[in-house]
Amino acid sequence: MRRWLSGACHWMICSPSWILLLTANLHAQVNDCIPSSVIQLRPLAGETEPPVVTAMAIAPDATRIAVAGDDHSIRLLDPIDGRSIASAVVHQDWVRCLSYSPGGRRLASCGHDGQVSVWEIEPDKEELRLLLQKKANHAVFDLAFASENELFAVGFADAVYRLDVAADDWRVDHRCDCEDLRTIDVSKDGRWMAYGGRDGIVRYRGLVNSDHLLTTAPPYSATSLRQSPHLHYDRILSIQFSDDCKSVFSCGEDRRLVQWEPSSNRILTSLDVQAGKLMATCQLENGWVAVSGSDNTIRILDPKRSEILAKLVGHDGTVAVLQRNSTHLFSGGFDTTLRTWNVEEAVSRMDASGKFVHPISAQFEDSSSQEPIR
Repeated sequence: MRRWLSGACHWMICSPSWILLLTANLHAQVNDCIPSSVIQLRPLAGETEPPVVTAMAIAPDATRIAVAGDDHSIRLLDPIDGRSIASAVVHQDWVRCLSYSPGGRRLASCGHDGQVSVWEIEPDKEELRLLLQKKANHAVFDLAFASENELFAVGFADAVYRLDVAADDWRVDHRCDCEDLRTIDVSKDGRWMAYGGRDGIVRYRGLVNSDHLLTTAPPYSATSLRQSPHLHYDRILSIQFSDDCKSVFSCGEDRRLVQWEPSSNRILTSLDVQAGKLMATCQLENGWVAVSGSDNTIRILDPKRSEILAKLVGHDGTVAVLQRNSTHLFSGGFDTTLRTWNVEEAVSRMDASGKFVHPISAQFEDSSSQEPIR
């Protein structure tokens, strides 16, 4: 589980043009020439091993990458020179999720210790300032901002938690009949919430009232909560709204990618990826979807055609997190690295077997694709 690339540098950039990848005003002609790159995280002071990557978030202005994992620390990375701009250790166990607020002023973290922390990020200051911290009596696995001040979180219980940052108000927003929730997302327009877990069902609820204002008086009536059919045969580990906010993508331990449309209660896509357990999903700009998990491989899928387009190979360990900007995909894994991929290049340059091997790559693939589902 704690493997990493032997002989790899702590910071590897193929070309200075990689820096342009994370500028706020990205041009397509520049992105076309950006090579794939790798960042390998450094150990904390006094430690000998770099951390497994279990959480990652890209700032809305794309100038910072937040990374966390099993060393309990949170790092902000500067894409210009690869240094760690700021780091903090307040969690007592693995950090499972990082999420930026829509305006990028705040960063939230959660983990196995039950802590939910909110950090203030001040422009031009190289620090993470802890704004507040709350605690559940169980692990908190995932969280998502609905606005700069409203945050929702779930994990290992039937409760959906709600944190009003401005009012310092932490409470159970509502409960459901799934006793082991693992993932939650809020649509980009801030109007909808979706979450799921052990029973393979996605729950879905509106977050705004008729005046398009975030509702502020829980608990909510049972009629406000919709749920899907059984989309998965096992735990759902990742949920993401589509870019148009009309459907929800989910994946999990049954190795399936499912796209569900709440308004019609229709399953638009159900694709058996025939891979390891899927831990992350990420919709790409062109309507494709990336999924990754325990077989070290990222797969690019076309949900409209229910087709696997390409396999991205390079991580030497479980690929736990995926993020994207307008043209590139970012991945983080148990091999202690972050990688960036030009997806269009990968699809156009894949070999006859459908693989694209990362230029800086250990070239391990599919190591657990035949692992029995438990």
